[in-house]
Amino acid sequence: MVKNPRSTVNNRILPTGEHIDVITSGNGKAVKITAKDEFGNMKEIANIPYDSRGFPIFDDVAKFTTTIKTTENYTNSSVRRRKEMINATLELKNKILDGTIDKSLFNKIQLEQIMKGKDKIDGFTWHHNAQSSPNNMQLVPTNIHDPVKHIGEGALSEGR
Repeated sequence: MVKNPRSTVNNRILPTGEHIDVITSGNGKAVKITAKDEFGNMKEIANIPYDSRGFPIFDDVAKFTTTIKTTENYTNSSVRRRKEMINATLELKNKILDGTIDKSLFNKIQLEQIMKGKDKIDGFTWHHNAQSSPNNMQLVPTNIHDPVKHIGEGALSEGR
């Protein structure tokens, strides 16, 4: 793991009650997310490590991962990213329909969004996986993705 990840994560408590802690081990830094269970006990939701370049690794919490083809004919990066998310959702739809992905991972509203090929799925974030080649998109629960601040693909592709 990297010693100084490209993040702005600080120890804090989110409005939803989850605790965000930056932890350090012999391998470097990671972000640990905990929340109270129904009995009031703290339980770990996720422990997200960073790679050697400072990017978070969501492999253990991603509900779906797919390879994306980078579109070359979009000059506007937000249009390109939206198209990539739509294509990733359509691939997820195909995997649900052929039985590869269990539809019980999603609620009724999420399934409707998936079946319509939406670029956004309630409760999830499409994450560009920096560790993959070719490029992958991972469907990560938003309550895990968002607290783990990082430089995203959009900023990197625009040179920020």
